[in-house]
Amino acid sequence: MRRPLAGLLLFVSSAGFAADPPANVVFRRATVLDGSGRPAFVADVHLNGGRVAAVGPVGDVAAATEVDA
Repeated sequence: MRRPLAGLLLFVSSAGFAADPPANVVFRRATVLDGSGRPAFVADVHLNGGRVAAVGPVGDVAAATEVDA
């Protein structure tokens, strides 16, 4: 069973306090809950410098650490 985005949200919120957040991280096939009330959906999530840069088809990201969510 997949966990909702809770683990990703924890990572994003704690990354803001890190001295050097990872430059590029891509979570592949993450379950995303966007807070709008819509049902959860599966998408790629790209974090750049500890901030969400993209949600959806991300493609290849140079020098990114990839996590199969």
